[in-house]
Amino acid sequence: MGMSSLTSCANELLEKSNITNTAASYENHKRPELVSFDDINYENFDEVEKARTSMMREQWIRNQELRITHDALRKCKQYHGPDAQKNCRPLILKYMKMIESYPLQGYLGYQKNDPSL
Repeated sequence: MGMSSLTSCANELLEKSNITNTAASYENHKRPELVSFDDINYENFDEVEKARTSMMREQWIRNQELRITHDALRKCKQYHGPDAQKNCRPLILKYMKMIESYPLQGYLGYQKNDPSL
């Protein structure tokens, strides 16, 4: 069996098993639409619900970013020990900035009453 026949067999198996490349599937992933409360009609509940879920999704993503940064900072401090303040300074500054700008507020503070009423 030649090298080209092995390659073609492997390609056929991949096609039959529906295994996709993770990078290709990530690139083809459909991103959800971002909907703002400023751009919706409050009489249409579907639009209100889309704005709510959009805001909650974005806050969840920011919360996960904050959690990942916190874990990286914890590991850096464990690794460096007494020198952590000096060696982990970029992570500390990033984490402090994220804490200030990534509050979890929910959507009720942003959802306003319909101005046309």
